[in-house]
Amino acid sequence: IYLDDVGKTVYIEHADYGRLPTNIKPREREVSALLSALRRNSGQELSLSNPSIKGDLSFYNSILRVSFDSFPLVNYFSFDIRKLSKESKNLFSLVQSGTIDKVTASFLVNLLRIRANISIVGEPGSGKTTLLASILNFVPKNWRVIILEDVPEISYSFSGSNFCLKLFTDPFESKTRVRKKSEEIVKLLHRNPTYVVLGELQYEDHFKSL
Repeated sequence: IYLDDVGKTVYIEHADYGRLPTNIKPREREVSALLSALRRNSGQELSLSNPSIKGDLSFYNSILRVSFDSFPLVNYFSFDIRKLSKESKNLFSLVQSGTIDKVTASFLVNLLRIRANISIVGEPGSGKTTLLASILNFVPKNWRVIILEDVPEISYSFSGSNFCLKLFTDPFESKTRVRKKSEEIVKLLHRNPTYVVLGELQYEDHFKSL
């Protein structure tokens, strides 16, 4: 869900029909209410020196991942909202929908079972998180899995193991960033994981730590 500026109409990205306009034009107070909820949940502040914040909000059976930008980065306010389902992803449904073929799906599950390193690379919205979550459902129940993310995505839908530690670092938009992902990656070596899941690798120090 996207809003490029206050006074403009919202448009959406639909799984089946692509990018679609709507007739929804949020009022300033509605945008401010969304921002207040995001600030409360994320603990981040919006200011001239820190004009972007990112966090998540619960909404029925979904998690909303919200990125919010303000002046002077944009003219006034803008946001994008990504809906994440709390339900576990199903690799079989991805095969049935033609998203992935059976041979590739089996290959990826076998790679997981031998604890190979798997990197999922693609453009935004291409289904990286969906694919990762669906593969992780084949993790053996006795594995100790550690998930490291800056904004919870995999953590909400993962149910593959009985032993799972979920760690959250400060997002890049956070002004303080006390909990740095690169440092937590290095510290994972002392937590005795069977398998490690890194939500995103975005910057040079992340890749060096990996």
